[in-house]
Amino acid sequence: MVTVESEIDPSTGKRRQVSAGTYRTKRDAEQRKAEVVASGFERPEAMTLRSFLVEEWLPSKAEKSTATQAQYRWAADRLCAALGEAKLSGLTARQVQAFHEGLRAEGLSSRSRQALGKVLRMALSDAVKRGYLVRNVADAVTLPSGERRGEIALWSREQASEFLAATAPDRHFPIWMLALATGLRRGELCALRWIDLDLDTARLFVRQAVGLDGYETSVGKPKSRAAIRTIGIDEDTIAVLRDWAIRQAAELEFVGRSPDLVATRSDGAALHPQTLALIFKRAVKDSGLADIGLHGLRHTHATMLLEAGVPLKVVSERLGHSSIAMTADTYQHVIDHMQDKAALAMRGLGPGLRVSGA
Repeated sequence: MVTVESEIDPSTGKRRQVSAGTYRTKRDAEQRKAEVVASGFERPEAMTLRSFLVEEWLPSKAEKSTATQAQYRWAADRLCAALGEAKLSGLTARQVQAFHEGLRAEGLSSRSRQALGKVLRMALSDAVKRGYLVRNVADAVTLPSGERRGEIALWSREQASEFLAATAPDRHFPIWMLALATGLRRGELCALRWIDLDLDTARLFVRQAVGLDGYETSVGKPKSRAAIRTIGIDEDTIAVLRDWAIRQAAELEFVGRSPDLVATRSDGAALHPQTLALIFKRAVKDSGLADIGLHGLRHTHATMLLEAGVPLKVVSERLGHSSIAMTADTYQHVIDHMQDKAALAMRGLGPGLRVSGA
């Protein structure tokens, strides 16, 4: 943690200690502290939202995955374009509300608006922790109507089985089977290595993921600490993977390569996540089913587990969500249906009993 002392505050007669971020190594922290001191250290009351986001908040997120950092940069650019010159300490809930209303009028998708709102809340929360703000004004803002998550695209268990039957002869069938059986994100699928699988103990270890910055890719840690996880896999999927391991090894022998990644091109090269999504899209079109997108396999996996009565905590852990609340929010429609089933399960508990009116 880098902490720098400001000039003496006239109102208190004391110097104020302000955090300038957390860094991976002591060397990085010392370098950042030197940069802040050399720049004259902008006083909190003069700091703008732009200077906070660009000079302090974004650099403090250097340990995040490539994809997460790219999302933060995108959000910071949008926030700076609209609110960047506002004094950080003078930012009001009304300004933030107007920002969200403007995004909606602009026609920005609900998902993008939610992402921007989340990043702003997160950044202002960090500003509170660093002593720049007394409260997070973004917490007092009501997002425009229509911000709630709509219906997510997924298949029923029967449709998932139909798709697997239709694609069984295809080269990428093992990948679709694996995605449905584990709920892996596409970046996790593309980064999965054979050494991350223990077929004898029926375990899959999520240790890395392919991150996207535009179209550029990089392999690094999963998107969060919770995303580094162990997933149990079923015997049918294990059988498919064992067969695929043999076929892939024979396939790569012709190009002089040894199997490393589970999902590869025919020459053994890694698959770009967007390429895998396009291959899936073509497979869905050929199957005649509704297009749910590659991420829809993850939603289908989670929904099937919840409908089978698997505890929400277990589902959340398999998906690598940062909290159970996130899982509950995403799959609220399934939970609502389960509430109805729970109520029906109580029917007949007291035969012949009726509740009479007062």
